[in-house]
Amino acid sequence: MKTAGFLGTLLLLLISIPVSGAVQQAVAPAEGQILHLQVNKSVVINLPSPITRVLSSNPNAIEIVATAANQLVVSGKGPGSSSLIIWDGPANQQMLDVIVEPDITALRAAVSRAYPREQILVDTDGVRLLLSGPVSSQKIVDDLLKMAALYSPQVVNLMTVGEVHDRQMILEVKFAEVD
Repeated sequence: MKTAGFLGTLLLLLISIPVSGAVQQAVAPAEGQILHLQVNKSVVINLPSPITRVLSSNPNAIEIVATAANQLVVSGKGPGSSSLIIWDGPANQQMLDVIVEPDITALRAAVSRAYPREQILVDTDGVRLLLSGPVSSQKIVDDLLKMAALYSPQVVNLMTVGEVHDRQMILEVKFAEVD
């Protein structure tokens, strides 16, 4: 296959790194590489030769727009994953696995504002949201699960409800006998 030498010279700057800006630039991807995007974020992929055809296996996760003969913009539409196949010749194709993760910046801020005394960690694992850490009540767990469901349909609860202890005091008592 001719793509081995061709792809060996190409680098993808955003492989396995979440995209933090609205639009990032990258050169053509090497076959079988993984691109992590966040919902409502985009990446520009520049190819050395004109694109003849593009295919996405999951149009609900990504949107692809050809902005020039050798340039694509890939945008995250919703949480999920998709294979992206780019043809730049009849026998020349490249494959890229795209994982679109929810943008949890706003969720993290909302959790820390709503429960500033709790040590709750919010993270992603692909399309799943992970909530972990000790919390003081089951009501907080229920509230956090509802909040997280607004960002992703798949929420993993790793939180633990700690025992609530009443405040305790240490008293020093002296007994004196008076005659």
